[in-house]
Amino acid sequence: MMRRRQVLAGLMAAAVAAPRGLAAAPARPRLAGPSVPPITVIIIATLTGPDALGPVDAVDGFFLGLKGKVRHLGIREVKTAIFDDQGSPDRALSLARHLVQRGRTDFVLAAVGPDSLAAILPVFAEAGSFVLSLAPVPVAMAGSGCSPWLFDLAGQSDGLHQAAGIRLGTDRVRRLAVVAPPDVHTTHAAISALKATYPGEIAEILTTRRGAMTYDRVLERIAALDVGGIYTLLTGGTGVEFVRAWGRPGGLRSRVPLYAPWMGFDPVYLAAMGEASLGVVTVGNWAFDLDNPANQLLIKRFKSVYGRRATTWAAQGFDAYQLLNAALDVLPPKTVPPRDVRRVLRTITIQSARGPFTFDTDQFPVLDYYARRVVRDEHGHFVNRLQGVVVTDWRNPAASACPMRWHAPS
Repeated sequence: MMRRRQVLAGLMAAAVAAPRGLAAAPARPRLAGPSVPPITVIIIATLTGPDALGPVDAVDGFFLGLKGKVRHLGIREVKTAIFDDQGSPDRALSLARHLVQRGRTDFVLAAVGPDSLAAILPVFAEAGSFVLSLAPVPVAMAGSGCSPWLFDLAGQSDGLHQAAGIRLGTDRVRRLAVVAPPDVHTTHAAISALKATYPGEIAEILTTRRGAMTYDRVLERIAALDVGGIYTLLTGGTGVEFVRAWGRPGGLRSRVPLYAPWMGFDPVYLAAMGEASLGVVTVGNWAFDLDNPANQLLIKRFKSVYGRRATTWAAQGFDAYQLLNAALDVLPPKTVPPRDVRRVLRTITIQSARGPFTFDTDQFPVLDYYARRVVRDEHGHFVNRLQGVVVTDWRNPAASACPMRWHAPS
């Protein structure tokens, strides 16, 4: 945790210093003139508070590719500045308006909550800046709500829960208990996606109190339901405590397997859960042991540079670097219309750490989803070891409702 605090401190120092440099920067064309001037990448992320762990990894994953004294994307020097929305949509909106007033921004990387993203996208879209999201995007922004200025790198939550439903069916879990936080809207969306592919019965949805840290009554109720599995939507500290309670010696772990989305099972959470996490099946669009060159590079370099293990968040940030780097490498060194930039971003090929990667017509990614199981590795660390592919090339069924019309790879 000491290393993580140092990272946060460094990012905040950059965020404080960055506006001075931006204020002095003259207005300029969108991408490049005859002398190939630098481009500007603004990063708005949640860097403080309980939701900061993931966005910090996403930002670090992006900067992993920007090495050396002079940072480049493609042939262009890149100027970056980092800002913390502190988890507040109002602050995120204020930052966006302030940045647009100060001058042109080529690209915005957003590692913020859904409400903050919904607040800043219209501001940057009106200014003609492309927004690349490194965090889950509100469902309303996909399909019919798509924007030509938004590219999602994280993948939709619907795909995650639908993959979980398929895995539960494969494991012959015929009755399921769901443990959910008190956020009614998020829980409803997750359950709807799960039901789309889960062939069994959801016996009961047990909603916990906000900030709850004891789960004896919840586990007693699950035991009485006679279910074959538990699907938990709890994350953060509450998720850690629930897994600890489930995994106690003599508890439910030996009788009722636990399934979960990846978000609550990154390395920092697994370390806090300890032995209790062993055997949990998680579903995600990345695994540390995926066998591809980009992932091997990410794993090795992230550990070397930051002193901690890479995460799904880091993989999403690294993919953002690769996307921009590849796109700006083929765009000509002159002023480029936004439609040409958009066309290249849509169709450029990158070697993703997460496996096959393309964009669908709503500019959301087409991804594979994997099952992982928590085990202890040869160094004694708790890790999500790859169990296999659950879904290949998952596409949002609502993408066809997006009014943008272009040919996405099939």
